[in-house]
Amino acid sequence: MRYKIPRHFGRYCRIIGVVLFVVCTVRVLFEYHSDGTSDRKEMYISNHSNSPYQKSDVPYLVDTETCKIPNINPFDPSVLLYLRQGRKISCNKHLPITYEDGSRLCINWTAVDQSPWRETFGFCRYQAIYRPLNITDHDFYKYLEPSKEFNVSIEMKDDFVRVFCYTNGGGKIYTNYHQFILLKDDVEARCSKSFQKHKNNKDLRETLNVIMIGVDSISRLNFMRYMQKTRSYLLNDLEAVELTGYNKVADNTFVNIVPMTLGKFLEEVPWNEKMNKTPFDNYNFIWKQFGSRGYRTLYAEDAPSIAIFDYLKAGFHKPPTDYFNRHFSVAMTADRKSWYNSHHCLVNKMETEIMLDYVINLYLYTNTVHTWLSPSLPD
Repeated sequence: MRYKIPRHFGRYCRIIGVVLFVVCTVRVLFEYHSDGTSDRKEMYISNHSNSPYQKSDVPYLVDTETCKIPNINPFDPSVLLYLRQGRKISCNKHLPITYEDGSRLCINWTAVDQSPWRETFGFCRYQAIYRPLNITDHDFYKYLEPSKEFNVSIEMKDDFVRVFCYTNGGGKIYTNYHQFILLKDDVEARCSKSFQKHKNNKDLRETLNVIMIGVDSISRLNFMRYMQKTRSYLLNDLEAVELTGYNKVADNTFVNIVPMTLGKFLEEVPWNEKMNKTPFDNYNFIWKQFGSRGYRTLYAEDAPSIAIFDYLKAGFHKPPTDYFNRHFSVAMTADRKSWYNSHHCLVNKMETEIMLDYVINLYLYTNTVHTWLSPSLPD
């Protein structure tokens, strides 16, 4: 039994499919009449020669009586006409006047001196972005009262903040959002006790930090086409293992993430559309199992309006992990005036960078204790 897509969502999918079909058809006709000598084709032929893809004479990735998965060349001439070059996204419109340094929020005076407000810059203030530990509205956030003024740095007591900077006359000139990793006494106590117990397990062979990064809406073949540097780094520098033949269990993200994080098919959980008002707090996700063994846990996801456990669902009423930034992400993305470049950039960072920095900061700040991290990123 597959998870049913809501009817209204199906209509959107069909409309999008028609648009894509028309565009692709026009492109194929253009390529045909230009005798196939487009820049796009030359680009992919050139990239193919330098890519980490290695041509193989093995016809199948999986070759059994019950399952055969062809070993397809991602740069086969038959698909070159359908490929398009990606657009580089540059977030360099604004210099960052504020930045994080451990648990301090600092003013970047080098950026101030290079800004139009060099002679008139005054001070900054921040507002904490608050969410209660237990709330039924998974989109809830609230800005608390502004902090005192500062013009060098200030020690943080809040994990997530919005910062405004002003001229010495009080005019607002800058907005940014920051995330901080602040150690939590209850988490540290649990980690210390549980990890010691975990290490005493006689069958335990090693203890490792775990980071799971999900990049949505990209197939293995498109990963080979469009993320060649990343793939080369994984295979050649990290000696990563490519799970050829590992396949999705159904269409859409949610029905595949559930088996990965719960070890069950959706209908075995059990969960169905009629339960879309039921939060996911009581399910035994993998991060709970790591947490019970003395690991700090983190879950971060961009694009909060279509987040895995929130789109047409109830989300989490309680933070599912020790470090959880959904309310920060909801608040940040709601501030449309602060974004630019088709809502990809905030000040000097892409949304993806903001999510990954949160993960990196937890690792750097707590690298002496074992950690389970799971950021989910867009296509």
